[in-house]
Amino acid sequence: MDDESARSLTVETLGALPLAAIRQPFGHNSVTYEVVLPERSVIVRMNQKAEIFATTAHNLTVLAGLGLPTPTVLAVDVTCSRVPFAYMILEKIPGRDLRYELGTMTFEQMTRLATQLVGFQRQVGQLPPGGGYGYVGIGETGPCASWSDVPDHQVGEGDAAGEE
Repeated sequence: MDDESARSLTVETLGALPLAAIRQPFGHNSVTYEVVLPERSVIVRMNQKAEIFATTAHNLTVLAGLGLPTPTVLAVDVTCSRVPFAYMILEKIPGRDLRYELGTMTFEQMTRLATQLVGFQRQVGQLPPGGGYGYVGIGETGPCASWSDVPDHQVGEGDAAGEE
């Protein structure tokens, strides 16, 4: 799972020749690349553990249905049949990552951002409550009986939980 993997998946899946594949410094246990194409950029996420992406496309669809800004899923394969890992290709949301902007934002900009985030949280709060605790797809029951059980569960899973 390297830049050549990201480039190859982009060519095979989207039929577009990449200009560049840039490793991203985020993605938890996933290997993540921005793949620059002539007309746009896409995000390619790859992970040895297929279960990491098992509910991601569904979750993004549900959140987009609430009006939240989510990337469009262009392709996903959790079968590990074409390549020996799971992958997702997402449309890249335009702009710079918020982590690079926070330090330069004015108080008024941060206030607007906080207002937007609270609005997003209120929209997500309209989803039916799930049962249990721990990371699961939207609408599923969590694997733990309490929040205090979550860390032990995640260690037992080899840090596979919550890798979206």
